[in-house]
Amino acid sequence: MSSPLDSHGPKRTHGADAQRSHSGGSMHWSGGFAARAPRRWGAQEASDARCTARDLLAPLRRAVDLHLRGDYEGAEQRLRAVLERAPELPQAHHHLAVVLHSQGKTVQSVKHLRHAIALDPHLPGAEERLERYLSELR
Repeated sequence: MSSPLDSHGPKRTHGADAQRSHSGGSMHWSGGFAARAPRRWGAQEASDARCTARDLLAPLRRAVDLHLRGDYEGAEQRLRAVLERAPELPQAHHHLAVVLHSQGKTVQSVKHLRHAIALDPHLPGAEERLERYLSELR
């Protein structure tokens, strides 16, 4: 079984693009991962919000492992913790949608899939999964 993380790794940002500002926050480059810090945070909180690849990939991988072992609640908790640190990470929203769907929480799942697609319209498998989940709600 593949996960959303297997087919599409985190977006990588290079050079000047890594430091540019966005309307939703500042993009920070650290260890190959771009993480967004909301504008409402102060300077200290924004610097604390910079995540390294290890900071995010380890809990994401752990969430995938928990999901594959059938520990949906554990996977959900891990993914929500990742999203607290990096709320604009489409892969985390996508995988949380899969985990929520596995628990029968299709309405919440659709919400996270839509958010993931808004963040990354080219996220592999997300559109198809969204269509499938929406058809289940009809």
